[in-house]
Amino acid sequence: MSRWKVVAIKDMAAGNEVTGESWQETKIFDINDPISKIIDWAVPKGDDYSRKRITLTLPHGEDV
Repeated sequence: MSRWKVVAIKDMAAGNEVTGESWQETKIFDINDPISKIIDWAVPKGDDYSRKRITLTLPHGEDV
């Protein structure tokens, strides 16, 4: 297993621009995990109407 990690952050929202809430969810993946594993986490099966912004980054100080 690689020591390098990838941080995935998804911006979430419920409601609309007038009434609603927003938050972020974060999960750490191994750098060798397939992108499909990250997408499956970010957009679960059956979540057909969801709109999310997904950010992938390395932890601070991580050098690949």
